[in-house]
Amino acid sequence: MAIDTAILDAAATLMSQRGYRGMTVAAVAAAAGVTEPTVYLRHPTKHDLAVAAIPRLPMLTHPPDTGDTKTDLTRLLTDLVDTGRAIGLAMTGVVLAEEAEHPELLDHWRTTVGAAAVRAVQDIIRHGQRRGEVRRDVRAPVVADLILGAYFGHYTHQGQPDRAWIRDVINTLWPGVAAG
Repeated sequence: MAIDTAILDAAATLMSQRGYRGMTVAAVAAAAGVTEPTVYLRHPTKHDLAVAAIPRLPMLTHPPDTGDTKTDLTRLLTDLVDTGRAIGLAMTGVVLAEEAEHPELLDHWRTTVGAAAVRAVQDIIRHGQRRGEVRRDVRAPVVADLILGAYFGHYTHQGQPDRAWIRDVINTLWPGVAAG
């Protein structure tokens, strides 16, 4: 189990630093202190390794907690956009394109990457609810859908969003989640 953790942590770190292309199995093995065959035994392809490592990215495992929910949602979306720039969104496209022939890929994506993204938003929303900043009836999975959906939609139809777009999305979303 320690080897699995070391491999996935190394892959997540390298992807966040170098992007998907810059993350090689050899570099992951070296950073994790294992051999390449050890990595390949657990993750048969670089794609499999990357998908397994994405939920371990810092923004998903330790979402922002500045004490201000609106700031935290802005930082999370900023981190998602920055990570999308570094890693690219091609893996998402591959998983979706293979859905008809390999539905297990999309199921795995949902239970790892999707679940991690929802948990990150859920943590932010829960903290905001405890502080009285967020309405009690706000459902974190819906907020996650709105944020992620906006990002994927913008990326697909218009390209990489800029910082102004990130602020606009959160400013538009905020009145719907803010308490009183």
